Amino acid sequence: MTNKSGQKNGLANAECHTVSWARETLSQILATSAKSFLLLCVGMLIGFPTVLIPVLMRNKDGDLHFSGEEASWYGSLTYIFQPAGSLLSGAMLQSFGCKKLMMLINIPQFGCWLMLYYASSNISLYISSAMVGFVIGLMEAPTIRYIGEISHPSLRGVLTTYSSMYTTIGFLVVYFLGSLTDWRHVALYSSLAPIICVLALSQVPETPMWLMSKGRSEEALHSLQWLRGWTTAEMVKDEFVKLEFYSSKKPRETLHSYEKEVDTRDEKCPSNTNGSLENGCANGVARNVNCKSSSYLDVRGKRGLAEKWHDLTRKEMVIPLCKCIVLHCISLFSGLLPLRPFLVKIFSEMELPIQANWSSVLVSLLGILGNIGCMLLINRVGKKRLAITSFGAVSLCFVFLALHLRGYSPNLGGNYDDHWWPLSLFLSLFFFYNLALQPIPWIYLSELLPYKGRGVATGIVASLFYMGIFFGVKSYPTLLENIGLDGIFYVYAAVSIGGIFYTWLVLPSTEGKFLCEIETETTQVTHNGKKVDI
Repeated sequence: MTNKSGQKNGLANAECHTVSWARETLSQILATSAKSFLLLCVGMLIGFPTVLIPVLMRNKDGDLHFSGEEASWYGSLTYIFQPAGSLLSGAMLQSFGCKKLMMLINIPQFGCWLMLYYASSNISLYISSAMVGFVIGLMEAPTIRYIGEISHPSLRGVLTTYSSMYTTIGFLVVYFLGSLTDWRHVALYSSLAPIICVLALSQVPETPMWLMSKGRSEEALHSLQWLRGWTTAEMVKDEFVKLEFYSSKKPRETLHSYEKEVDTRDEKCPSNTNGSLENGCANGVARNVNCKSSSYLDVRGKRGLAEKWHDLTRKEMVIPLCKCIVLHCISLFSGLLPLRPFLVKIFSEMELPIQANWSSVLVSLLGILGNIGCMLLINRVGKKRLAITSFGAVSLCFVFLALHLRGYSPNLGGNYDDHWWPLSLFLSLFFFYNLALQPIPWIYLSELLPYKGRGVATGIVASLFYMGIFFGVKSYPTLLENIGLDGIFYVYAAVSIGGIFYTWLVLPSTEGKFLCEIETETTQVTHNGKKVDI
């Protein structure tokens, strides 16, 4: 690697000093918080139909009114157009980078809120819903990839959970505003969020891995120094060498096609480095890593569709991609997401002891507590155990809710009001869903997918996920008519039970591992009792 003099002197002569754990953690929390504000904005957009739909369904004599069918279309249109945004996001990500793309996304997001505020017909509401879907799709790939690439392995699970909590906070904010004022002013006040988001993102660095992939090694080093506690180059040299090795795993290319496929059989993520950082880059990687260096060239030019298609269809990508798709589908049909646009109506019909709008605020608060619980437990318990526990608890909540609708409620004696029982179940449901089923699929998505093709693959998973939400939301009125709300709850309980077995048997443990280590383990299979590469 060719170093500029300033970088070289910094690498060779930097004094070794210890960066405190608090300082290193703080820098990553700040970067994650800036990125997560975009998720807060998205949570507000997704939660807005919960505020709007019950108001317009009651407004039978007004200019704006929803029938049951129109409400289901409004609640689900977002998820039809999300795949277009996801696929475009994956294609744009490698060109713009995570930071710049996340900042640009706030422009159409601001437009969505203004369109909602000035809406004068159902058509304008439908158009705004479609725009929301496109915006959500655009943000999926950069937000997921950003957190995976900036965080240290010891903090990755905690920071991803912390980030996902902002979506729940977005729900809480919009539900709270909906309890205080009318829906138009909710949209107006919410339009401030994208402006704040842009200001926050402008203060944090781009991911070192993306900068490295563009040949901007010096900027990548400065970014890594910022993210590890504003430290010196010498302090991050080991991680920087691993980063350079990981980002340099590019197959040899001719002008028109691959000359040779990637051969990962002899690759090992470097565990240590010797000497100064300048010797650990480029040529140093070849000395410290046991790999077939002849299989690689550092190609940073534009790549054609054939190469991108190859990235998506190679075994190293297909296996973890399928695992992520199945996990997201199970998480989706474990219940809460298809129900969200109709929550206020469901709460009203079940005669909860608290007014329906405030019940939605309360369950969102429990969701935030679930996210906090995940942050505290994920490194101690592990993702698999946490997910299995949550799947089990969610299935029990749905079973008891279904039994309550059929007239079976626990007899607790005394002056107990049985209307508190379903509220307690909904509170538990939101807590356990946010404890694991909401954040963990996205954590795995940021960890399991190989670097080459990760942006597009993330867009594919997000697209399928939101198409599933569309199917769930759009089919809700039909299912309600045919099998009733209790039948819907039984279906979600069955899916959650399936999630227990899938998590136990299929998903890997990734705690404390670098991305290159996870990629190597994920693309191995067991043969005659031994792990071998595919």
